[in-house]
Amino acid sequence: MARERINADPFCLCERDVGVPFEKADAIAASLGVGETDGCRVRGGLLHVLAHNLNNGHACLPIHKLVEACCRLLNISAEPVEVGVDELCERGEVVSEEIYGVRFIYLPDQFFSETYVAERLGMMMRFPSQDAPVTADELAGLERELGISYAEQQQRAIFWAAEHPIMILTGGPGTGKTTTLNGI
Repeated sequence: MARERINADPFCLCERDVGVPFEKADAIAASLGVGETDGCRVRGGLLHVLAHNLNNGHACLPIHKLVEACCRLLNISAEPVEVGVDELCERGEVVSEEIYGVRFIYLPDQFFSETYVAERLGMMMRFPSQDAPVTADELAGLERELGISYAEQQQRAIFWAAEHPIMILTGGPGTGKTTTLNGI
């Protein structure tokens, strides 16, 4: 059974639970006579590009970037890649979503995760915290208790977090994010 599946689609070896690198699966496919524009190779290439970009922090790709990257990877023209995207969409192996007139392609897990997070953020915005704002005296007491002195930006972040339902705290290493979070 495994042999038949691999013969039918050598790129199934790239699935997460098997983990064969795309290049190795592509070599196996070539040895089995799979053509450059064969549907299973194109679909395998598309899924590889999406998974690779996920590792680079991209939950999805605009269709034009996905097609370009897959064309480079497979060294083929855009037409079979565009057909492959549509086939993957039909099979439910990717999700296509239009955002501001641009078509984005997601792996299903990422699409549902992003949708869930967006829905939760929307809910949090509709039902803000009922906590009272932090006073300057409370912050001074916290500083004494922790034996630290917050920088002005850290103080603003603590006040902001107490008054708003959502906050994103960013900064490079060593800038005081964890210290600020401890205050929050």
